Amino acid sequence: MNRRGLLKTKFFGAVSVPLCVFFLSGCDTLDFGYVNKRSHPITIVEHSWDPPRPMTLEPGQILHPGFGHVAKSIDVLGKNRQLLAHYRIRDIPEIGPRHRLEYIVIDSKGAVIDREGSYKYGNSNTINRE
Repeated sequence: MNRRGLLKTKFFGAVSVPLCVFFLSGCDTLDFGYVNKRSHPITIVEHSWDPPRPMTLEPGQILHPGFGHVAKSIDVLGKNRQLLAHYRIRDIPEIGPRHRLEYIVIDSKGAVIDREGSYKYGNSNTINRE
């Protein structure tokens, strides 16, 4: 390889890595789905880089994952927007192998990140994000 070809290779190698990082950082990730296993409606408010977005789930309802920034923490609100719980995502226990869809299952005992789909069995209705 001549000197000119070597310079082109080094230049494009040095430029292509930052460009790939730039383009991939703009991609939205798949965030969490939610499952309400409580006996009353709850509202979940995600806190991430995006503005907080409240989502209300009826008892037994499943909200499938959508695209966006993964929440750093969530608030679980009950009737009259009363705060029932605040969870940092990194502190929520996890079950199931990585690299699967992740659902945060909320019941009267707390929350768990479920990748096994054990929440699906039973009498549940599902909704997709808009």
